[in-house]
Order: sequence, then C-alpha cells, then structure tokens
Amino acid sequence: MQGEQVARVMGRDGEPLWVNFDRDYLQGDFDFEVAAGSTQPHNESFKRQMALQLVDAMAPFAGAGIIDMSKLAAHVLQFGFGVKNPDEFLAQPQQQAGATPPVPATAGAGAPMGAPAPAPEGQMPPELMAMLEQGQQPPLA
Repeated sequence: MQGEQVARVMGRDGEPLWVNFDRDYLQGDFDFEVAAGSTQPHNESFKRQMALQLVDAMAPFAGAGIIDMSKLAAHVLQFGFGVKNPDEFLAQPQQQAGATPPVPATAGAGAPMGAPAPAPEGQMPPELMAMLEQGQQPPLA
C-alpha cells in the first residue's frame, strides 16, 4: 500500500466514521469476527430461493415421515415469503390415527351399495384408512 487511504467504519452508536490510515497504522494485532453468510444478499428473491431449496432438501425426509410438514410449510411461508401469520394458511390437523371417526346413523345394514362396511369399534374401516394414507379425501355421506 502506498500513501494514505480512507475507510468508513461504524462508530459505537452506529454512526459512520471516516478513518485515515496508512501502512504504519495497520501494523499490529487485530481482532476480527467474520459472520458466516454476511456477504450473502438478503433480498426477497434470495429469501424465496433459500426457502424453496429448503423444501427440496427436506423432501426425502418428508416422504419418510420424520418431518412435520405443517411446521416446514409455516417456516417457508414466514421466512421465504414474509407471511406474518402462516398458521392462517395451514389446515387444522385431522383426527389422529387410531381415533374413532364419527359413524353415520345410516351405516350398517341399510347402507347403500359400495359404502364401506362398518369397522369394529375403535378401528377405522380399511377402505378409509387406505384413502387417507394415499392423501385422498374420503367421500362425503
């Protein structure tokens, strides 16, 4: 470095300060901290891209059932798209597996052809269980 240089630095209260320096001024020991990702852009496009990459990276884990998809969706909506209350977009959790669904009064002997047979008490009919596992909506009675 030749001659004197000028650099802008942040003061204690966040105000910018201009510091003149030269080769002699830079000699000595310095303590720097580098924040990971500090040089990455933080605009909306970048945030969306990162959120969608997170979804892509989590897809294999979601298929294995070890990712809570509603929490992942909430994270993507909040941090990738700036949605303040992502829970407004998410469906309420359905009944837990093993819970007994309400049985319509017409189920049983008088049920129309093609209707699922009544399941033993405390169990879901296998036809409905298969539909739910495939992500299909059961038909309304």
